Amino acid sequence: MGKITEEYINQLVKESKAQLPEKTVEKLKAQSGRTLTNEQILLINDQINKMTIANFVGYLMYGIIKEENLELFTQMSSERMDIAKAFIDRSKEKCIPKVPEQPSTPNPTPIKRYLNIMIAVIAILSLLCLFYVKKTERDKKNNRESILQALADKMVTIPGGTFTMGATIGDTIDNEKPSHLVTISTFRLSKYEVTQEEWEAVMGNNPSKFKGNNCPVGNVSWNDCQEFVKKLNQITGKNYRLPTEAEWEYAARGGISNGCKYAGSDNIDKVAWTLSNSDMTTHKVGQKQPNELGLYDMTGNVYEYCADEWYCYSDSSQINPTHPGNNNSKRIIRGGSCDNSAENCRITSRRPVYPNDVYSGFGLRLAY
Repeated sequence: MGKITEEYINQLVKESKAQLPEKTVEKLKAQSGRTLTNEQILLINDQINKMTIANFVGYLMYGIIKEENLELFTQMSSERMDIAKAFIDRSKEKCIPKVPEQPSTPNPTPIKRYLNIMIAVIAILSLLCLFYVKKTERDKKNNRESILQALADKMVTIPGGTFTMGATIGDTIDNEKPSHLVTISTFRLSKYEVTQEEWEAVMGNNPSKFKGNNCPVGNVSWNDCQEFVKKLNQITGKNYRLPTEAEWEYAARGGISNGCKYAGSDNIDKVAWTLSNSDMTTHKVGQKQPNELGLYDMTGNVYEYCADEWYCYSDSSQINPTHPGNNNSKRIIRGGSCDNSAENCRITSRRPVYPNDVYSGFGLRLAY
């Protein structure tokens, strides 16, 4: 048997790893004089080496050792546990900060709930619209790149040579004469007339009267075509242009083989959509027979603009002739269209138009 002496309590305080509050020390000293068994004293001394009072009390205070589980520590003396529990009862509220209670949020009214739902729906729809717009723009860009690459792939090399330009036989009118020798350097010309799909990929619109992605674009003026070529070159970095009149006729004749009345044949129905077979509407490019150079629809379907201003022939020989003119100059169209008679679709037939003239049968073919 033994008593808890003040010296023993001082030893507990001294060996505590944390500095105990003054009230805790007073509480411990209040235990002085209590009678303990020798076994209890040994248990207390043993626990000093394992866990200080401050640690034990701290574990209890912060819930690491719950009070309902104190039986797990019955190896400690009951006196020591009484001290710890008394300390907890008197000091818990002061040592453990309380978390302030949050004011309760009132339930939203039906109108507020409806507004919140609507805001969420609008936000989701806005995101979906943004995604759709971005996707559409990306798809449109990819589609345009594909269309313009296909356009580049359709350019045909026209070997240079010398030919007789102008009317030499058959039904002729004065503006097709006199015939004269012209020498043309090698250049490239599109296999097909510019389609509505290609025009829209560059210009963002389709002015044609007769709709169809693969039909030739129509209802465009010479000035419109210049704007199209300008934008096309900005997009592709190439140097597309309209052919000169001499280049156009040279290519329509199939190069130096120039004996046919129409581009590729003396039988117009084989090579062209004209008044006799078109139902007065344009048709998909490339449906008729090509000429000797593999060019389609050089006769019929739509008229094709040339780069030159309107001029009168001379009988002198020429090399790569050009007639640029000015902004107000009349321009030249060649080849005839779907609502023209065979006479107006002859290879040598030529017609003047103003640069702002628009007609459903006016289109273009690219060169460079």
